[in-house]
Amino acid sequence: MSYAVSWSSGKDSGYACYEAMNMGLDITCLLNIISKDSGLVDSHRVSKELVQTQAKLMDIPLIQAETNWDDYTKNFKFLISNFPSKNIKGIIFGDIFVPEFQIQKHKLWAENICASAGLVAIEPLWNVRSKELPLKMLETGFEMIIVSIKKRLIGEEWLGRPFDSEFSCYIQNKGDIDPCGEKGEFHTVVLNCPMFKKKIKVLKTNKTENEKYCFLNITKWTT
Repeated sequence: MSYAVSWSSGKDSGYACYEAMNMGLDITCLLNIISKDSGLVDSHRVSKELVQTQAKLMDIPLIQAETNWDDYTKNFKFLISNFPSKNIKGIIFGDIFVPEFQIQKHKLWAENICASAGLVAIEPLWNVRSKELPLKMLETGFEMIIVSIKKRLIGEEWLGRPFDSEFSCYIQNKGDIDPCGEKGEFHTVVLNCPMFKKKIKVLKTNKTENEKYCFLNITKWTT
């Protein structure tokens, strides 16, 4: 049996995929959801073309689907209920346990939606403490940059900079920020990891913002 990965382009889904492979699971597909409104991965604001580059570097087939937020659950369920391959047993998610969340909503959502499609939800990162994950990712060879920050919590100067020990120290000193940004404080994109054949090199970017967030838009890259 094989498994799909819910792939956002960022560190958590990437490291969950890596850990699933280490568990001996056969990963045969990446699932990526694009906002119908923006044409980008919603929270990360990464282009669908950059996600396609990531998938090619992994030699793993990619399924991309567009949806708006109101129809997200309905469209995700349709997607996982209609895989081209009938051998997929479950889906890998990159959820991380955050103690102050009384109800772990996304993990529960993942379990329920997978069960409704006759699949299992696999959460390789769930039993690892959030503060331990950044070092594990970096020691494994993951290279990420920060592409989204919540303005009231993190300085805009961190956009485009590496997710590394320096950034981890910065957010630790700030206080009310999860080490992995699990409460939406920031998002990353993976540029290199053990699954990639080559590193993605960013050539051109621009910045945009809304009321709450600043985003780094990667508009040109190479491998």
